[in-house]
Amino acid sequence: MRVKDIMTENPIYVEVPGSRDDVIKIMLKYQYSGYPVVDRHTKKLVGIITRKDLLNKPNEDQVALLMTPNPIVAVPKESIKSAARKMLKHNIHRLPVVDSLGNLIGIVTDRDLIRYIVVKKIEDPVINYMKGPCIPIYFETPANVLMEIIRVSRMYAFPVIDENANLVGIITDRDLLSEAEIRDIIIDVQEIESEDEYSWEGIRNILPYYYIREELTIPKKPIKDFMVKNVRTIYQKAPVWEAADQMIKYDIDQLPVIDHHNKLVGMITIHDILAAILKH
Repeated sequence: MRVKDIMTENPIYVEVPGSRDDVIKIMLKYQYSGYPVVDRHTKKLVGIITRKDLLNKPNEDQVALLMTPNPIVAVPKESIKSAARKMLKHNIHRLPVVDSLGNLIGIVTDRDLIRYIVVKKIEDPVINYMKGPCIPIYFETPANVLMEIIRVSRMYAFPVIDENANLVGIITDRDLLSEAEIRDIIIDVQEIESEDEYSWEGIRNILPYYYIREELTIPKKPIKDFMVKNVRTIYQKAPVWEAADQMIKYDIDQLPVIDHHNKLVGMITIHDILAAILKH
């Protein structure tokens, strides 16, 4: 199987020259977390930009300064294993696909790649691919405290446990940011809108990546109030293809891993299981 067999053709892209506002509008409209960047005149690939670029460079406005230039790419005839190897080596989640002239013709993501694991029904146990670390968070932890843990640890998803150390939920940075107090800056949102109308839910999803962190107020209420409670899990000895299947089916990027006593033993991510492709 080759990259051309699974890539998304004619992907949405950002242009240079361009501004942060241009990127925000595209992110609000399409809701992807990262986009290839092309030269407005030649349409050749020149970079890639993600939500984290906007967060990490709050004072930059020009796309050329926000993006990552000269991104790692794939070509149509490249093997699935080669694409997976690049993502693992460079810790990235997407590869723009270019032709021999450097023109953008597609994009392939880690979610596209793990479909191979499902098709091949790779039976290796999930526990073989857990990388960690995994930090369980107590369900009474105040949200503002967890945000500080995220800032320091640079981890973005946490299993949640109760007073009996039972798994009762999962929470991510996006769950926290959706609870952030941002009413005071709604006027700024209106300033970047044109004739397009975007839902408030969409604005909430992207705002934290647009405005500097200090402009957000994270509530002090316990995380149990807005964690995901119906958490999906995977047994540690389950075949890895089942984990991949759940991630694809339910559009999730991580699964808490449990033992035969339903006790938490770790977390596995969509990126972790890419390694299964290299072994088969």
